[in-house]
Amino acid sequence: MQEIVECVTNISEGQNSKTIAQIATAIESGPSTKLLHIDSGYDANRTVFTFIGDLKSLEHSVKNMFDVALGLINMTTHQGKHPRIGAIDVCPFIPIEGITMKSLNSWTHTLANSLSKDYSVPIYMYEESSTNSYRKTLESIRKGEYEKLPSKLLDPLWQPDYGPTKGWEKSGATVMGARPFLLAYNINLKTTDVDIARSIAKRIRGSGYTLDGQTIPGIFPSVKAIGWYIEEFGFVQVSTNLTDYTTCSLHTIYEACTYLAKDFGVEVNGSELIGLSPLEPLLLAAKYYDTEVKNDKQGIELAINKLGLSSIKPFVPEDRIIEFML
Repeated sequence: MQEIVECVTNISEGQNSKTIAQIATAIESGPSTKLLHIDSGYDANRTVFTFIGDLKSLEHSVKNMFDVALGLINMTTHQGKHPRIGAIDVCPFIPIEGITMKSLNSWTHTLANSLSKDYSVPIYMYEESSTNSYRKTLESIRKGEYEKLPSKLLDPLWQPDYGPTKGWEKSGATVMGARPFLLAYNINLKTTDVDIARSIAKRIRGSGYTLDGQTIPGIFPSVKAIGWYIEEFGFVQVSTNLTDYTTCSLHTIYEACTYLAKDFGVEVNGSELIGLSPLEPLLLAAKYYDTEVKNDKQGIELAINKLGLSSIKPFVPEDRIIEFML
């Protein structure tokens, strides 16, 4: 079976089109690497590059990506809405075909060790590649963001898995690891009040919120969420990561946000899928809204319509669904 691994790298640059293009060229340098999608956010100042290939080709692509991105991005002056800890903020690898999670994890550790030495960048391992349970999740590693890295790197509990604790200021740190597939999914609210989006995010995310010194768990254990205002759109979003779409999928979150928004007298106005999605979550949404859907094409169209996936920019299935891209 052909070996296929997906990489969904998040780079802390969403405004300089020349820099984004140069990073894309570096990624495409791998002999069998295919760059599937580029998703940039100006206010977030962040770009998600989705690409696939075999391990040999991906290693070539990722090393060139580090070389270009770390040469062009200066984290000492970086500003953006999206949480971040470094120029190459998070670099996950997802097994698609012909490779086990265990084998991919071993390869990821070897690559991280090499990159940390070549580019003098601190690298934290997360998800399936984590070496410590208390720092398995991205949000725990990224807490405090780039600005808190000086104190974090002095803490014995937060030493990087690979790389230096000094001389990292320009690059920041990188979070890397093998992980299952997740969906990055944002729900639009018809308001500019970011506190509403944050309140809804606290209610739905698994980590919940703190009240009177007690942690109140959220509704969906497999959901991560924050609220933010995006000036270029003129409204706020509940920005989520769905780590297990089989238990909590796109329509589940969309309907939950719609219900909770009513408590604030606010309406949901479509949603935004970042990067690529498997076909299954869209078909699950279609079946939720109409159990009599006849075929995949009809189901996809129904899901796009009901979830408002074209509310910000057109959602073209051939460019956004992994099975079609492969």
